[in-house]
Amino acid sequence: MMRLIFLCIVFCFSGLWVLGSQPKSVVLSQDMFLAQLMGEDYNDFQTELEAYDFNRLVDELSNDDLKMVFWLNIYNIYAQIGLENYDSLYLNHRRKFFKNEFIKVAGESFSLDDIEHGILRRSQTLWGRGRVRKWFPGKVERQLRVNELDYRIHFGLNCGAKSCPPIAYFETENLDEQLTEAAKTFILSTSEYDDIRNMVFISKIFSWYRGDFGGKSGIRELLKKYGAVPKKSGRVKIEFKDYDWSVSTSNYAD
Repeated sequence: MMRLIFLCIVFCFSGLWVLGSQPKSVVLSQDMFLAQLMGEDYNDFQTELEAYDFNRLVDELSNDDLKMVFWLNIYNIYAQIGLENYDSLYLNHRRKFFKNEFIKVAGESFSLDDIEHGILRRSQTLWGRGRVRKWFPGKVERQLRVNELDYRIHFGLNCGAKSCPPIAYFETENLDEQLTEAAKTFILSTSEYDDIRNMVFISKIFSWYRGDFGGKSGIRELLKKYGAVPKKSGRVKIEFKDYDWSVSTSNYAD
C-alpha cells in the first residue's frame, strides 16, 4: 500500500513536467501502467493507445530511451492483462501465449514476443540465444525497434512467471538509473556463489540470451561488475538454474 501511495505522489508532482517534456504516447503508457497497478479503470488509456496514429508514434519514439520506456511499460502492463484473460493459454500452451497478438497499439497487433525480441532486442530470433538476427523483419518492426540492444532490458521485463524480474515502471528522465538498479537487484537476488568450487548459479535468462550479454565471458564480467562474484574470482564456473514458470502477478519492484 505504501508503494502505491508513493507512486501516486511521485506521479502527481511530476505530472506537469512529464506532460511538458515527454511525447503523449509515452505518457499514455505510464498512465495506463499506474492505473493497472492501482486496480483502476485503464480502458480509456488503452483505447487511446489502440487508436493512436502510427506515424505519430514512430515520430515520437525518436530515440532508444523513449522506445525502451514506452515498450517496457507496455510489455509489463500487457503481460498482466494477458494473464488475466488468457491464463489457461499460459498454463497449457505457454509458447502460444507469448505469440498471441492480443496487444493493440496504433492500429497494429503485437505479441509479447514481438515487443521483446522484435522491438527491444532489435529483431533477434527467439531461439538464437542472442546470436542470430531475423533475416527479414517486417516494416512495422523495423520502424519501431531500438537502434542498439541494451542487455539491461532483460531485467526490466516481467512476463508473470515467478522467476521473472519484478514488475517495474519506467521513466525517460531516470531510465539509465532504473535499468542499472533493476540489473543489480535481479543479479544479486538470484545469483548464488560457491567460493569453494568457484562456481556461480545464475538465472536461466543468461543462458537463453547469452549473446545479448557478450557470451559467457561477458556474463562473468557482469557478475563481477554487480558484485555477484568476487572481482578476483577469475574464470568462475557458471551453472544455470531451472526457471520457475509458476504464475506470480504481484511481484512489483520497490
